[in-house]
Amino acid sequence: MDRARQAAVSVVIATRNRQELLRETLRAIFSQEGDNEIEALVIFDQSEIDPSLARDFPDDRLRLMNNTRTPGLAGARNTGTLASTGEWVAFCDDDDIWFPDKLLRQLAIAGDDPTAHFITGGILIDHPGGVTERPHASSHVTHAELLHERVAAAHPSTFLMRRDQFLSEVGLMDEELFGGHATDYDLLLRYSRIRDVRAVVEPVVRVRMHPISYFTSKWEMKIPALDRLLEKHPDFSEDPVGLARIRGQRAFALASCGRRREGFEEGLRVLKLNWRERRAWLAFAVGLGVVKPSTVVREANKRGKGI
Repeated sequence: MDRARQAAVSVVIATRNRQELLRETLRAIFSQEGDNEIEALVIFDQSEIDPSLARDFPDDRLRLMNNTRTPGLAGARNTGTLASTGEWVAFCDDDDIWFPDKLLRQLAIAGDDPTAHFITGGILIDHPGGVTERPHASSHVTHAELLHERVAAAHPSTFLMRRDQFLSEVGLMDEELFGGHATDYDLLLRYSRIRDVRAVVEPVVRVRMHPISYFTSKWEMKIPALDRLLEKHPDFSEDPVGLARIRGQRAFALASCGRRREGFEEGLRVLKLNWRERRAWLAFAVGLGVVKPSTVVREANKRGKGI
């Protein structure tokens, strides 16, 4: 525990025109308990650097830079990861809030287990319908679990990775996953093939779920991203329920961008894998014009869920 408290941690924050929320995020990061050396790298993606942040946080621990790689979330996070100097790299979305003991609790796991190179934690989702707690089922997240379900508690704002080992074993985020869709999930799947992801069971981050995001309505972009995810992870075929979940998302995306026939066909394939997969039924409803995709997303968000 004492050794863990002295860790150097680089926090990578990709941002795009949300400066006020970003300020709250930074205050929480710089208020972490323990004696860790923390630097925050704020990566401005497709937006101008805000110099006022340097005045608000007059500290050499804050670094502001532009995304120098592929535009989007993955490129921005990779820019920050490569520029980081800490033994550990953490991600945080520009509107999420770390609990004061977030790093302390995660680094305690690393202090007890030197093979723990990837540590996540539970989350508290602040959504339009209220607040929902999403703890982990246990302190180990397996590859089989991640294939079966996304494990919502393993949110990227909880990610803490031992920099050098992680880069050598797993590598950077996949910038070819269109629109940044599922890049964090892909990272979890790649690492969990090697060893279990470790986790603080209880929530360590407050996640804000907004009714409107950059990705909510970009259905056409999600289709090739899901195709690439399935191509990269053929072991989805070992879990029909997990495969139906991904293909159900694809069916919903097809229906939502007006490709009605393809959405129906994909939905039928999904039901052969798992007739309980709700995304297939939602794809039918959207394709028939019974409900708008934005309404489905909004109602899911009210319960702290997504599609």
